[in-house]
Amino acid sequence: MGMTLFNSLEREIGAAAAAACSPLLITAPLAGGPACLTPWAARDLIRQPLAEAAVAVWREVVGAAQRELEGSGRWTLLALWLALPRLRGPVTFAVRRFFLDAADAESEAAAAFLEALAAADPEDPRLGSAMADTACRRLWAYGARALREVPVVDVAAIAAARTACLPAEEDLPDAAGWNLYVAPPDREDGLSAPLRFTLSSGAVEEARLTALADRMGLSDIVFRARRPGEGPPIGTLSLRPVGVRR
Repeated sequence: MGMTLFNSLEREIGAAAAAACSPLLITAPLAGGPACLTPWAARDLIRQPLAEAAVAVWREVVGAAQRELEGSGRWTLLALWLALPRLRGPVTFAVRRFFLDAADAESEAAAAFLEALAAADPEDPRLGSAMADTACRRLWAYGARALREVPVVDVAAIAAARTACLPAEEDLPDAAGWNLYVAPPDREDGLSAPLRFTLSSGAVEEARLTALADRMGLSDIVFRARRPGEGPPIGTLSLRPVGVRR
């Protein structure tokens, strides 16, 4: 399995936080006074989202992210990293509930969180929870839309592939229609051998249509259009000689 967005972010922030003179230090008011926290300490602190220290951490990180000139700066990524524990569960649920690809679900949740981050109010006491909730709502909406989508067959592409090796149009029978040749040739009193159609007219029509569809390379399309054995008929496919009126 390839590296996912969330796992890649975990690795990147971890490497940056472990580096000497790391710039990812967060100041938060603790019981003993202001303290500089590493990203891991800050993440542990915000597990109680309404605690004063947790709100202070989010305010500093969100304020620094909104002041960044580039939308993908280190504080923006740190804010998303802090929210990962809140996003992983909903992403996993969305993948199972809506049959999403994990990479697509993570990307949608991350994009929604970053949009919420850009518009967030640093004075909101539910700052972290509010951004995560916004990301989850957008992920549910995305999953619901994806669940309603139904893949369709590219009929034009199939027809082009099926007819690629057929004769040129000028080599096909002209508008006069199709001719029937019987070997050996008929006698004065009729055909050399009896010719009987022992099937119903509907079965004969189906056989003729199937033969023509095979000739044109469209047998799969015609088969799906007939919808054999799937409820009452909703229409007909008929093959008539050229010039014969309906």
